[in-house]
Amino acid sequence: MASRIVLNPIPLRDLQRFHHSVINNFNETETLVDAISARPGFYGPNPVAVLSLKARRPNLHLEDPNEALINDRTLLRVGAFRGALFLVSTSDYPLYFRALHTVLRRTATERLEKEGITDNHLARYAHRLKEADFPMPLAHEQLMDIMYPGLEKRPGLNTERLILRKLCDKGVLVRTTFKGWKSNNFFYALFNRWLPDINLTMDNPEPARTELVRRYLRSYGPASPDDISWWTGLPPLHVQRVITQLGREVLKYPIEGLSTELIGLRERVDTLRNPPENSRPIQFLPLWDAYTLGWRDHRRLVDEALLPWIYDANGNAVSVIVDEGRIIGLWQFRDSDRLTFEYHVFEHERARLPEVLKRLEEHAAVLAELSSARTTQIIERELPQPLSERGPGAFIWPLGKEPLYRSGSPQREEEARSPMERRHTNTYVRKYLDGKYVVTNSAEGNPVEEEAEPEPTPTAKKAGKKKSGKGSSQAQSA
Repeated sequence: MASRIVLNPIPLRDLQRFHHSVINNFNETETLVDAISARPGFYGPNPVAVLSLKARRPNLHLEDPNEALINDRTLLRVGAFRGALFLVSTSDYPLYFRALHTVLRRTATERLEKEGITDNHLARYAHRLKEADFPMPLAHEQLMDIMYPGLEKRPGLNTERLILRKLCDKGVLVRTTFKGWKSNNFFYALFNRWLPDINLTMDNPEPARTELVRRYLRSYGPASPDDISWWTGLPPLHVQRVITQLGREVLKYPIEGLSTELIGLRERVDTLRNPPENSRPIQFLPLWDAYTLGWRDHRRLVDEALLPWIYDANGNAVSVIVDEGRIIGLWQFRDSDRLTFEYHVFEHERARLPEVLKRLEEHAAVLAELSSARTTQIIERELPQPLSERGPGAFIWPLGKEPLYRSGSPQREEEARSPMERRHTNTYVRKYLDGKYVVTNSAEGNPVEEEAEPEPTPTAKKAGKKKSGKGSSQAQSA
């Protein structure tokens, strides 16, 4: 039970500044691995992973995460919170695995069962892979040859990818190398060969869940029990039990304009009352960034009237401009030979436009270098219709898919693409049998590498105030 100490109401703006300093600003003395470990929650799929890290550390080299993921093996790309794909430190993963194994066990299980794949099948595949004891990472097809030897009938490609995802969630396989900062076409290794000194166990999950919630509250608190359940994927009863176990470690925090049922760690009281200065107040966060999806209740980030332009009916978050934690605008970019950076600052935030433009030019240069673009253009756009009125996939293009200017060259269609669409240029959405949404086809007519994250709950939809439920949920890697 939270302590009965009564705090004075904390201004919402102070809360936003606090979260911006904790979640969105990496300390220059932190290594990349330390920064990720200190903040539970950076999405793992490309290109979101790279764009989220670049937003917080513009001088990050692509070799830095690769070095940690492949050479040092101090970072992992694994199923974690809500069963979605995250970047976590290798040293933290046993804790998350123990705390979330029930969440991971549910992920994609229903879809596999409808394809005739049971736990017994997965156990047989795991046995065959371990028996093969392959020393080097293998590609998708090579793994399937081991799991389906001879003339054994193989399932469809989407089902195969779900099988690989489940074997990763079970700690049999681990994602290793990949091709390019936009690709989720991974190679896989046996977990016990890749990380022989890491022991994964499901025993005694309660202390692990308590530490998981403590870490969430340290970065994202004060938050409601609903927020904690939403982020972690833990059932509400588990969350309530953990809050009780935390006891006097937590307090009720009254935040002006938000629910009075928010709890946070006692250790954060002074920092929340006097949030630190932010060296980089303006940031450009990509869609599905951990910051915009850190809470079920999104009103702490932006005026409620603007939520329909930031979250679609399924809770997908667009690319946003934040000013010390408050969302003040939208952005998107097209990364062909000419990088086009498009932005919109909300009318009531126009006083911040000079500072936004200064930071925007710097970030556009960072993205141009990342994309190897020869030239850069920056364009201000008007606010389009709300996401609910623009059809499936609109969250990829918060300012509209059609470019304002056409070059007339054969490359003009290339110029209209987003890095998020580069993986699946013929973007459309269909429903899985169990209600999940996923982008299904690539330009070549083959299913893409990614699969859908579990659809946000009705509470998330309510927060977005949408009229229709046609949006796609977050694409995740196998």
